Amino acid sequence: MKVGLSIKLDVTKIDKERLFEGAKGTYLDLTTFIDTAEQDQYENNGFVSQSTSAEEREQGVKTPIWAM
Repeated sequence: MKVGLSIKLDVTKIDKERLFEGAKGTYLDLTTFIDTAEQDQYENNGFVSQSTSAEEREQGVKTPIWAM
């Protein structure tokens, strides 16, 4: 199944400390969860957030979330 995603990020909410330099530019790791079968109360099918390490997740670190 193909799924097209439209994502709008408020870049002012990006934790700039999570940006990193790569060979061809500046990058940010993101994680997305998509549920094509169900929408939330705002008619979104998922979200995108800044990625966290396993250790950060265990510590309860929260990053900005953007709906899609």
